[in-house]
Amino acid sequence: MINMPPPKDPIKREEYLKRQSESRKGCIPWNKGKKGLQIAWNKGIPRTEEEKKNISKGTILKTPRGKDHPNYGKPGLRGKDSPRFGAIDPKGKDHHLWKGGRKLNIFRRNTKRRELGNNFLNNPFPNSHGHHINLNDVIYVPKEYNKISHDVRTGRNMEVVNSYAYFFLMMQNIKEFRSA
Repeated sequence: MINMPPPKDPIKREEYLKRQSESRKGCIPWNKGKKGLQIAWNKGIPRTEEEKKNISKGTILKTPRGKDHPNYGKPGLRGKDSPRFGAIDPKGKDHHLWKGGRKLNIFRRNTKRRELGNNFLNNPFPNSHGHHINLNDVIYVPKEYNKISHDVRTGRNMEVVNSYAYFFLMMQNIKEFRSA
């Protein structure tokens, strides 16, 4: 018997398969005479017909049917009244977690922006982004500078972003000074 992976070349593969077949001729299969010795992995508990009938009756009696079913006579189980279509679970304005929708969220976001001042320390330029270094002052920086998430109100990461903004403003002022 040859132990090697089959070659990818089709001609060599045919030769390989023929050699494998010839080398295994005359060998006894591993499972010859072993019928009935192996137990199937999915074999259940052997039960008599009487036990099967009793189990069937028990499950039928336990399952509520008709008027005994807890949802008997209640609306909203089929068609457009089903929970899939939102008849039972409230959605939108009727939901207890409703926060006002998209328009109200935009309004709230713009209200927060109105609290910030507009004292511009430099002029805008193409691909620029206004960065508030504090609640009043704004520096226009390239959009690449604003990739670090930060928050003016809480002060989160403001030192790092402000250092980039001040560096850019300083370099911009140096260029203007040299060109003048």
